[in-house]
Amino acid sequence: MELPTGRLLFEEETEEAADEDYESIEESDIAEQSLLRTADIAADDWNKYGSDYFYDQLSDEEKAYWNALDVICEKYLTTETDAVTTKSGAYRMQAISGSTLAKAQQKNVLLMFRYSNPQYYFLNATVYTISYSNDTISLVFGIYPAFENGTDRMEKTEKVKEQVDAWQEQIDQCSKDYEKVKKIHDLICEKVYYNQALVNSDFATESTEYSQSVYSVFCTDKTVCAGYAQSFAMMCNGSGIDTAVVTSSNHEWNKVKICSSWYNVDCTWDDQSDGYYYNFL
Repeated sequence: MELPTGRLLFEEETEEAADEDYESIEESDIAEQSLLRTADIAADDWNKYGSDYFYDQLSDEEKAYWNALDVICEKYLTTETDAVTTKSGAYRMQAISGSTLAKAQQKNVLLMFRYSNPQYYFLNATVYTISYSNDTISLVFGIYPAFENGTDRMEKTEKVKEQVDAWQEQIDQCSKDYEKVKKIHDLICEKVYYNQALVNSDFATESTEYSQSVYSVFCTDKTVCAGYAQSFAMMCNGSGIDTAVVTSSNHEWNKVKICSSWYNVDCTWDDQSDGYYYNFL
C-alpha cells in the first residue's frame, strides 16, 4: 500500500523591490511585536494558534526578521490590506527592508516561520527573493490569488475563524491534553478527505485548491498532508499544547508534546478510506 504524502515543494522567484513596497513597515511595529512575544502576550486572538518553539531558538537578528514577517502577515490577517502584485501578475506579501541576514539564513527563518504560523492561511508555496538598489535582499512568501484582495480576504478570514471557533468550543470541553489531541485528530479526519486527484495532477490546480494551507481543511473539506499537519498544529497550539510541523521531502506530519514527552502524529496516514486510526503499523 502506498502511503499518501502531498507536500508541495517551494518554488522560488526573484524580483526587484519598488520604493513603496516596504516603506510602511515601521521599526516600532517590529519592536512592539518582539516585546509582546517576549512577554508572552498575544496581540490578538489569532496569535495563540502559532508556535514559538523554533522562534525561541533563534539569534536576535533572526528573531528580528521573524518579527518583521509577523507584522506583515498579521496586517494581512486582520486588515483589508491588498497583497503586492508581482511583475508576472501573481501576488506576494510586502517586502522587508534592513535585514542583515544572509540569504540562506533568511530562507531558514522564512520556512520555520511558515510552518510555525498556520493561521496565516493565505500564504502559498512560492518564495520571492526581493532585491533592493543597495544590493540587499529579503525573502517573502507568495499569496494565493483568491486572498490578494483585502476586502475579499477579510470575508475568508471570518469563514476560517467561524470553523476554528466551532472546533475550539468542542476541544475546550476535554479536560486532559491527550483527550484534546485525540479530539483535534478526529475533527480533522472526520471533516476532510485526502485530495489524491490533486496529487495525481502534480498540483495543477493548487492555486484554487489551497492544499498547502489550513484553508483547505477549514473551508474546502479536501486536503493533503500539508493541510492535515498545519490544521492539527494550529488547533493544538490554540489549545495550549505545544505542537510542531515536521517535514520530509514530500510529506508533513506533527510532533506534539503531552506530559513533557514528544509524540509523532500523522493525521494523513491515519485518515483511511474505511475510517481513521490512532496508530499506523
